[in-house]
Amino acid sequence: MSSKDQLLLVRIQSSEEKICQLSILHKSRTRERNSSRPQSRSRSQKRFDPKGKYCYFHFRFGTRLQILLQKNYKACRKFRLFVKDRTKNLHFLVDSGADCSIIPATSKNKQPSDYKLFAANGTEIPTYGIKVLKVDLGLRREFLFPFMISKISKGILGADFLHKFNLLLDINKRRLIDGSTQLSIQGDIFSITNDLTVTTLNKCEKFSNLLLQYPELTKPNILPIQVKHDVNIS
Repeated sequence: MSSKDQLLLVRIQSSEEKICQLSILHKSRTRERNSSRPQSRSRSQKRFDPKGKYCYFHFRFGTRLQILLQKNYKACRKFRLFVKDRTKNLHFLVDSGADCSIIPATSKNKQPSDYKLFAANGTEIPTYGIKVLKVDLGLRREFLFPFMISKISKGILGADFLHKFNLLLDINKRRLIDGSTQLSIQGDIFSITNDLTVTTLNKCEKFSNLLLQYPELTKPNILPIQVKHDVNIS
């Protein structure tokens, strides 16, 4: 699937909402014009009510449309923005909902660490310490930041990275904006794989909702670490 097709899917939900609104307005006006005309339909026949609970398409197609919308919504949620480091040729998923920033493990850094990461289904993902990288995204400044090393397919620029450097995500225009300089770079929209849905909290645990209120208990405190770039910490 091309990036244009993927971007189109992201906009499906908003387009359908606009269509529903226009349909309600059109039906309302049509009903007013025809109110004085004799009705040929049976009074027992169910008719669309523009002031009712559902838009025309939900009224016409019922649960079939609801199932289709749910599938499209889930598909749209899987399409995210990716950017590239110019010097290291690393691709990063930009995810403001990620707890921490991560880079893929290599054969050189396979020493297990105590930090814990979890997939969406609750499976624990191995981690291998921390590595501080100097990231060049083409925004005329470099970003020195500690990344967690983990068994994932692509790097992740999480909320900690975006907040630290005042970077803003514009998914509609496929770009990452530097809030300090107003410069921006163009990214690409791709479908993410399950291994890129990563969190520091196992949401399948019984008390996960309670732990969400105390993020300091599950999120690793790696920002205060003072190290030189490209140095591994186990």
